[in-house]
Amino acid sequence: TDLAALLERLFEVEAKTEQTLSDKGASFIVVGTTTNQSLFSEKSAYALPELSEQGHLVKSIDVDGNSGLLIAGGSPVATLWAVYEFGYQNGVRYLLQSDIYPETPKEFTLTGYDVKLEPDLQTRGFRLGGTYPDSFISWNAAQCKSLIAQLAKLKFTHIEVRVEPWHPFIHYEIEGVAKQTGLLWKADTFPIDPSHPGSTAFKGADQLQNTDFAGLETYKERLAAGQQYLKTLITAAHEAGMTIGVTLDPLESTPEFREVLEGSFVSNGPPLTTGFPYELRLNHDGYPWYKPDFEKLARTQLQAYADTYPELDVLTVQLPETFVNPAEVKRALKELQAYTDDLDDIPVAEIVKPISTRAQQDASKLPGDTLLAIAFYNRLFRTGPLAEFKEFPRLQFAGIRPVWGPYVADLLPKSNSAVVAEASPWTGSNQPEELTAPAAPALLECSLHLNNLSVIAMSTTRWLAEEVKAMEKGTWKGVVLDMGTPAEHVPTAHFLSRVAFDAAVTPEEAHEAYFSTVTQNSSSTDRMWLAFGHMEAGTKLLEQQASGFVSPSSGRDMLTAPFKSQWDLPGEWEEIKEQFTASMTELYRSHDQVKTPGRKELYYYAKRSEAVLSYLTCVEELHAAAEAEKEEDLELTSEHLYTALEALYDAIDTLNDVARNPSDLGTIALLNQYAYAPLLEEVERIEAALEEAE
Repeated sequence: TDLAALLERLFEVEAKTEQTLSDKGASFIVVGTTTNQSLFSEKSAYALPELSEQGHLVKSIDVDGNSGLLIAGGSPVATLWAVYEFGYQNGVRYLLQSDIYPETPKEFTLTGYDVKLEPDLQTRGFRLGGTYPDSFISWNAAQCKSLIAQLAKLKFTHIEVRVEPWHPFIHYEIEGVAKQTGLLWKADTFPIDPSHPGSTAFKGADQLQNTDFAGLETYKERLAAGQQYLKTLITAAHEAGMTIGVTLDPLESTPEFREVLEGSFVSNGPPLTTGFPYELRLNHDGYPWYKPDFEKLARTQLQAYADTYPELDVLTVQLPETFVNPAEVKRALKELQAYTDDLDDIPVAEIVKPISTRAQQDASKLPGDTLLAIAFYNRLFRTGPLAEFKEFPRLQFAGIRPVWGPYVADLLPKSNSAVVAEASPWTGSNQPEELTAPAAPALLECSLHLNNLSVIAMSTTRWLAEEVKAMEKGTWKGVVLDMGTPAEHVPTAHFLSRVAFDAAVTPEEAHEAYFSTVTQNSSSTDRMWLAFGHMEAGTKLLEQQASGFVSPSSGRDMLTAPFKSQWDLPGEWEEIKEQFTASMTELYRSHDQVKTPGRKELYYYAKRSEAVLSYLTCVEELHAAAEAEKEEDLELTSEHLYTALEALYDAIDTLNDVARNPSDLGTIALLNQYAYAPLLEEVERIEAALEEAE
């Protein structure tokens, strides 16, 4: 049906589907899987070259003078990819929300095709779920299902869902205490104030909600909805030929368990509207790695996910960053030496540095928190209560520090375990120049959407290209993209879908292939390349010089904290503004040149870049207001605050113009609650001070 739809849409050709070819004189397309030996045997007229399970081809053939086309794969899902590749070769581009067809299709022919693709990256993953309203946790199950269907067209193979302790996906009890927290976001609600900017995007709703959970008041109701939600995602992934897993830290919980978990504390997190504590963490003065109650917590949560969702393919355990206790490190080291001799010569002094000084450590040091965590999960899965479960999902471990890479193969607790290394653009570990594959099977999770910059337009394709190139040095299994929100990252997903099958593909070549259909205009396509380059450069400067610049993890201090603390503007502020201004200029110029349906996509990017500049103006005016208040000039302070408020209003209203998915709505809600409302309070505070002074 997918092929028939492509033929009709592209060429207005009506195709007749048959199990055997009835008209020997007709042109034909043969679609199938290599396992069908009756169709594709060596003696058949349709004989195929050898294909792996993910290999697929689109190849012209001639049988008795009749033109034909082979569309085949090494598995059913690879055959489906071959169908989508046929569309791609004829100009169809698969976006995350829809498909774009060429304005003027090629002339219909079955000749000239000779495409055979085998993957260099076996796993192409995509992360759903999340923490904040601008993430995929705001998307309802139907929207996620549609997204997964689009990812299948881009040949993604795996869906990873980030779950938090407060999410309503599992229920469990520990020593008579039952879980009662079931929320999607960090215990905050996001009411929609009609007087605030961007409110019209919510079409009369009184608060931001994932519509699958709208109106649910009780924990029991939210739990039932949450479990149905995750089961729908699992089914959708499997129907698309993908695997699916969840990522969690099993040592984080919710506040109701504090009384039965000695050594834990409730984290209130940033200043929230509700003030409700949202998660239970362990005591940073000494992680209780050897306390039975915390082994019970980890075991209980992992088992709850395995029991509630038996169709899960993968469980990824997120390892925490913690202080380390030298005595516990020695104990863990002794435990792990039972599995490998490689640790015998490691001096304990090298791995007991506390987390607070790790940034000053030499790169060759071996942080102890990874060692303690691996020992902990070895106890659970090798000799502890989870060892007996033979049908447990495949295990992955995320957060293992790169310096432990040479040792992990023997230390992972299951024979089919893998490592998830983490990388983020421009900062942190696993940058292209230092990327080395661990000894164990490994995935590279690329966090494209920097939490520190949240609402800022970002492009990361060039950086991802460097990472993928560096991955050639090791035995990497693949890449998982963590977009946070789709925004400007759709071209990056397209790049991965192409470079995964052809390591020679460059970012510029992928850009040309993608936007040539979107714009139908070569000049516009060239301008888009410049625009995304400026965007990536501006984002890089901000991340390097203003960590935490606009992070929802700061709650209601997201915008006003720099003002209150008289935070300085980044040293490269003018260049940052110039980069984002150049990006916006090129995006609008590109948009103005295009008259095809792709114009709407370009308008989305252009408006979002315009919102960035308004937000930067707001920050600049806040800085000026802080300087004026320091000089006790209340009138000038008020003037700058009003200008900042107006700029922020413009930024949010601009986003409102192009909001097209729940992540966009979540961004607007975040900006209103964590930026606009607190800034309004600052304006009112200064106004009251002015009145009192008069």
